[in-house]
Amino acid sequence: MPAFTVNRGYPYSIGTDPADVPQALQDLAEAVEADLQSIENALPSFVRPIARVRGSTPLPIMNPSVVRDLTYEEVDFNVGGAIGPLSTITPYIVPLLPGFWFAMGTMTYQTAGSSTLNEISLQLLSTQAGSSGNLAMQSTHVQPPVSDNVRNHHVAGGLLCTGTNSTVFRLRAGINRASGTVTYTILDRSLTIFRMTQS
Repeated sequence: MPAFTVNRGYPYSIGTDPADVPQALQDLAEAVEADLQSIENALPSFVRPIARVRGSTPLPIMNPSVVRDLTYEEVDFNVGGAIGPLSTITPYIVPLLPGFWFAMGTMTYQTAGSSTLNEISLQLLSTQAGSSGNLAMQSTHVQPPVSDNVRNHHVAGGLLCTGTNSTVFRLRAGINRASGTVTYTILDRSLTIFRMTQS
C-alpha cells in the first residue's frame, strides 16, 4: 500500500510494497496530472485579464510637424477575455470587461540625425463616451545622435472602463521639427493593458 505526500497527496512506494515500477510511475503521473488540472481549472477565478498587442511594420512620419496613431499586427497574449479580435487597421484597443484598467505603451524609433528636431513624443490616449483624453506622454526635445541608431519612449496610465466599445486606449506618436523634412520611422511598438479591479 503506497504512502502519500503531505501537501499534494502524491503516491509513492514504501519498502513493504510489491515491486511494480511501471504501476508506481503511472500512479504518480496520473496524480500529478490530476493535481495540475485542478490548479488550471481554478486559474480563471484569480488571474487578472491582461492583453498585449504589438506592431513591427515601419510607420514613417514625413512632414515637418505631424502626429500619427500607432497600429498593431499581433496579439502577443490575451488572457481572461481582456480584448476582442485585433484589427490591423485601427489603433484602438477596447477592454471588454468593466473595471479600472492600467495601460503601458512603448515605441522604438529610428534616429534621423539630419533635421532639426524640436520634439518627438509618445502619447497614451483614451476615448470614453465620445470624449478623448491624454493619460500620459513622454517627449524629448533633444536631437538623437545618429550613433544611437534607435531610441525608445514609454508611457503608462490608467482609466476606469465600462467594458463596452465606448472606452478605448490608443498610442500616438508626434514629431515637431524646427526645419527639414527627413523621415522619422516608428519601428516596434506595443500596448499592454490589464485590469486592476474586479468591476
